[in-house]
Amino acid sequence: GRFNLTTGNNPGGSSFHEDRLAPKFRKKLEVSVVTLDSIVLQEGWLNRQISLMKVDVEGFENYVFEGGKTLIYNGNVENIIMENSINNVTIVGNMVDMLYDAGYRVNEIRTVNGDPYHEDWWHTFNPMLEERYNNKNVKKMQIPENEESDQIKFLSKATCNIWWQHKRIKSTP
Repeated sequence: GRFNLTTGNNPGGSSFHEDRLAPKFRKKLEVSVVTLDSIVLQEGWLNRQISLMKVDVEGFENYVFEGGKTLIYNGNVENIIMENSINNVTIVGNMVDMLYDAGYRVNEIRTVNGDPYHEDWWHTFNPMLEERYNNKNVKKMQIPENEESDQIKFLSKATCNIWWQHKRIKSTP
């Protein structure tokens, strides 16, 4: 389809979310968009091992993963480094649930500058995701926003980089 990309003074800060840019610098540009899976099929990537997938799309991360489910669930992507800048707790929860369900585990969380972000807390993310996964499969329902874990609330408030590794890849200590 076609989306309105809002640009500003910094091309790297362009976003499909108009409200992320200062009003006086906003310029709209209509662009064509396709799903990740359509590119994956066109390029034959389902038959290749992919070492790293980097996703930094200014708040549209969930759309990238949704449009790339075939690739994500294929398991051939060893590492995903994503900048999460989504501030909706439900969307963040659904996105990380999908990645966990596809076999990815949180390895590290870093600031947008690359510094460790609450390193002492990293070890709590995968057990929390496992519990969410088990509860969702048993209850077959969404987790209400007011019952979200502290980790999901953190991810919906802090722009950060998350390094996911596929569970068949041994993570670094």
